[in-house]
Amino acid sequence: MLIDKILEEELGQQRLLIARSLILSKRYDSGQIRRLLFFLKTFVYIENPEINFNFDREVDSLTNNPSAMGIIETIKMITREEGIEKGREQEKTTFVNNLLLNTDFDIAKISALTGTSKAYVKKIKDSLKK
Repeated sequence: MLIDKILEEELGQQRLLIARSLILSKRYDSGQIRRLLFFLKTFVYIENPEINFNFDREVDSLTNNPSAMGIIETIKMITREEGIEKGREQEKTTFVNNLLLNTDFDIAKISALTGTSKAYVKKIKDSLKK
């Protein structure tokens, strides 16, 4: 329907205006901007691929990154990296737990072995007491 096409075009213009304002404001770091742009692209859904392509192209132009991957791909990459980091954090916590439960090492020794702070080891030790 014509009304749907007009609404999508207007919505696309408004979405682009918000993106342009975010990028040009320089109030946020690039990671925050990527997340906000992902939110705009995902939750202000527009079915028309041409409008979406124009949005991506304009964002690339505004960020001076014409060869950048699309916003969705960037967010997927960030999410994957955050997942890897969360997994590493869990492994570190498990390692500290195991050393606390299965050795006589003191907090300083466990901190040195795991590359974590003494406060981190103490926090985990305290949580084991609960």
